Amino acid sequence: MGNNDINFEPLKLEFNQLNDYARHGFQLLVSWYTLFIAANVVAAGWFVSIGDINKIPTLFGTVVSIIFIIGNFFGIMVTRFGKKYYHKTYLRTTAIAKNLNYNLKLENFEMKSPIPEKVYSGVITIIQIICIAIACCWLIFILFMKF
Repeated sequence: MGNNDINFEPLKLEFNQLNDYARHGFQLLVSWYTLFIAANVVAAGWFVSIGDINKIPTLFGTVVSIIFIIGNFFGIMVTRFGKKYYHKTYLRTTAIAKNLNYNLKLENFEMKSPIPEKVYSGVITIIQIICIAIACCWLIFILFMKF
């Protein structure tokens, strides 16, 4: 059975779908992150606009801060899962591209639409660091309200 008898279209389709889905997912992650950071900034800005921290009801300020701390924790978890997903997707698309290169003698198939895993990983790491920093700021806010 030669290479001409094997249908490689499903592999090509999987390769393209993985690339499209990974790019779309990353775009959604960045969009979600942007919205989430905006919500954090608006809430923090509202607290700052009050001026005197003693004017903020302690229970209200604590509840809002805890909600944002939990939200940032979920953001960190989502980015951890996303980072693992993009790594697995990158490995799978690389394996498919090598298979197609070898069997179909396609030149540089893997270069047609690679998943930029290093870029995605770097951006996700930055998002994680910022989520941690924002969660720490909310924690500090709670501590200042208490004392």
